[in-house]
Amino acid sequence: MKTKIILPLFLAVMALVSTPAFSQPALRIGQITIAPGDITGGGCVQVPVFMSDTIDNRQISQVTVTFDVADADGLIEGGVSGSFMIANAFQATAQAGLTNPGTDLNNLGTGSTGAVTCSGGIFNQATQGGAAVDFVGGSGGPQVFTFPDGGNPQRHSASYASLVGTLIEPTAGTEYLIAVLEIPISTGTASRNGQVTITPVPEGGGNPTNNFVTLDDGLTRIGFTVGDPGTISIFEAPTCVAGNVTVDDPNSDVNNGGVVGVDWLDPQVGGTGGVLDFTFANTTDIDRIVLSGGGLATAINIDNGGNAASLNQSINTAGNGSPSAASNNTYTVTYQVEFPPGSGTFLPAAGGSDCTIETAWNPPTATITPNPTPISGGSTDFSVVLRNVVYDSGNSRFSVFTSNATGFGGDETLNAPTSTAGTELTYTNVYNIASVDADDIGTYSAAVTGPNSQTATGTYSLALEPPQNNTDCANIPQATIGSNLTIPVAGANVTEWSVIYNGTTVTAPGSATEVTIGPIVGTATSVEIRANGFTNDDPPVATFVAETCTLDFVAPTCGAQAQDPVAGTQVDVGTVFTLTLTTTNAVSVTINGVNMTEVSTAGADTNWTASYTATTNEMVNAVITGADGDEVTCTAAFDIQVNCINPTILGVTGTLGGTGTVSVSGTGGCSYDVTVTAPALATPQVVAVAIPDCGDPVCVGTATIQYPLDATISVANGNTIFTVPTLGEWGLIAFITLLMGSAVVMMRRRREV
Repeated sequence: MKTKIILPLFLAVMALVSTPAFSQPALRIGQITIAPGDITGGGCVQVPVFMSDTIDNRQISQVTVTFDVADADGLIEGGVSGSFMIANAFQATAQAGLTNPGTDLNNLGTGSTGAVTCSGGIFNQATQGGAAVDFVGGSGGPQVFTFPDGGNPQRHSASYASLVGTLIEPTAGTEYLIAVLEIPISTGTASRNGQVTITPVPEGGGNPTNNFVTLDDGLTRIGFTVGDPGTISIFEAPTCVAGNVTVDDPNSDVNNGGVVGVDWLDPQVGGTGGVLDFTFANTTDIDRIVLSGGGLATAINIDNGGNAASLNQSINTAGNGSPSAASNNTYTVTYQVEFPPGSGTFLPAAGGSDCTIETAWNPPTATITPNPTPISGGSTDFSVVLRNVVYDSGNSRFSVFTSNATGFGGDETLNAPTSTAGTELTYTNVYNIASVDADDIGTYSAAVTGPNSQTATGTYSLALEPPQNNTDCANIPQATIGSNLTIPVAGANVTEWSVIYNGTTVTAPGSATEVTIGPIVGTATSVEIRANGFTNDDPPVATFVAETCTLDFVAPTCGAQAQDPVAGTQVDVGTVFTLTLTTTNAVSVTINGVNMTEVSTAGADTNWTASYTATTNEMVNAVITGADGDEVTCTAAFDIQVNCINPTILGVTGTLGGTGTVSVSGTGGCSYDVTVTAPALATPQVVAVAIPDCGDPVCVGTATIQYPLDATISVANGNTIFTVPTLGEWGLIAFITLLMGSAVVMMRRRREV
């Protein structure tokens, strides 16, 4: 027994002394990524440890693995010193390992420490969409030891040994699950990214003591080759979603169904080609944005060290080679975070969950404009505006201005523009026609090429048309005599306007919109407006289109008036008055049907005069007439007052004892008092008799009076007095004789006046 004990010890010691060179088996530690939102309630993550060999059926009797667990982000519940190692390999019956759903594992080895207890979910490669795998089986009954290193609490080891035979004879190239690290993750990790690393402990030189296998001879110890550390990544790669990225071309407002239209300003005129301004939103948790595609030779990395909520990036063809003029451009935008933090590794890699931005070059355009619009006999200059055009370096030009008109003077090369605004190139005075005629009829054109090899041709077709007169008489303002009048004119193809008024012709250029005539006179009430031009005959013939308009005059008004003798002066019948009146916009004035005479005109004001013979007391009105027939009455214009002659009672008619009608002759417009006295009247009766104006020097007025018996009728101012006797037969004869005598007297007076 002692010999049996001493021999294994000796062999073990010898194995520690030297290890011959053998092909090494390999050790691989699993890597698993879990989204923070999937593990908010905590749980355990199972990290597998696989071994493989490069030699078929090599007999291995001992396997030892040792790892350091690092948790810089504080994800492990209870820290790195827990009992994480599960060593259930090489049992006679293969044990469950990584399952879906996950299984909480416990150590089966006799010398193993207890495993952690998982209070939440179990996460492993199988639960995350990978393959389920069991522990490798073996000869059964291995000695198994799992233990943390007291001096290095982060260090965890597992060792398998068979004292009776072989643990495993692996098939070359096949991986076997030999251990699982079941690591508890704390709650609250959903709001952050983090990583746990499981690193094989390196050897210190000489025989391996941390990660190795021992062959069945008990002497040969071979170290594992190890790859990358194992990792538990609590991580969710960011995505660029629709709406996060907007693109704008500061020179263009074109957007065709989500495809951004891009303008081009060629470097030949100091431009930068195409310009794109990118805005990236929702970047607070993003560490870097990668912009690629669109002809960019190298992707642009946009760092967000300050965790700004949004980022901007401007590119142009001259500075970045993008957008490329060779084609429409598609850009890829990748949102990345640095993971693990501080590692210099950014995830996801470009080409992951990206946004795609499409841009399309706006087409080139050429616009040809003559100024002014060509008309027969008129001159015009052509200008050209180019947009989004690429310079033709082979011919040193942007375009050529040409025409198929028989009178065209020759092609004009469009190279350096007169001015540049935005992406527009403007060429002025490209081609001049001094006098447009039939030889200039034709198409004038300029062909251009833009980005993405797009082409376009701008054209202008020149054709001669006869003049059109669109003047509307209703738009002519009211005319004022003595003033000028502005006539609005409108038409097309007009070379010159001619406006004929009162025998005078006023001309204006065809481009004019109004023509002024004057001064306006009341005797000329219409105006002829001619739109002059040429026919489209070959050769063109001068012609015009006329419009005749009747003027609407401002209504006449009455002004100052005067008379001599002045108003209120009483004069004898037959006295001649001199009457004067000032009017505005009047062409004639009448007084009682008699025309006044025009004396002078100043502007719209006209002075009129007339002689008027006084026949009676009266207010004489003037009637003024405007140029278009409007009449206005100037009321109470002149006041005529005459002296009254002595009246004469011509007689009384009526019924004695009742009332009668007394007739009195006198001056028209005068009033005379008639007095009646009689025994039958308690007081004399006084009646005013008004003499109407009959147009003669002497007129007759009547009034109703009392007509008693034995009455005396007299008129004021000691004029004729009549006595009316009691009417017997003789008395009646005498009264009739008296009336006849009175009539004779009145006739004589009229002849005398």
